[in-house]
Amino acid sequence: MRDKRIIKLRRAICMTYRVECYTQTALRTPDVQELSIESRRQLLGIARCLLKDWPRRFVELSRKYKVWSSLWLRHLDPPTKGRTTITPFWFCSVVRDQLYRARYRPSDEEMAAVVSYLQRKGEVVNKSTVARLLGVSVVRREVDAI
Repeated sequence: MRDKRIIKLRRAICMTYRVECYTQTALRTPDVQELSIESRRQLLGIARCLLKDWPRRFVELSRKYKVWSSLWLRHLDPPTKGRTTITPFWFCSVVRDQLYRARYRPSDEEMAAVVSYLQRKGEVVNKSTVARLLGVSVVRREVDAI
């Protein structure tokens, strides 16, 4: 996976557990079977470290480097009609139970309070100003509806 958190996690594992570090060089992410034997060996060393003392070490390292469920499960195949997911239960259950982080969504009351505050101050009321005061990057609801 190409993600700065995964790269940090890989580096930390390599330094802490003294395994060969895998660095992705190609712009395109190749399938495992397309990798060189050396790259596969490096990835297996990292996987071995993550799987040792399962799931304690895996969860601990994932939390430390902020690798949440959305990132771990992003590239796995979703179930389709007539076929179940290929994500193993032992992996998926730990990831969902231990590493799931729900996104913060402001309540209607919070949104109304911010809109009221902005109106009292005579400031512009739009998604950007509301989002800034709520501490979120994006407001997904219409501000006028509140």
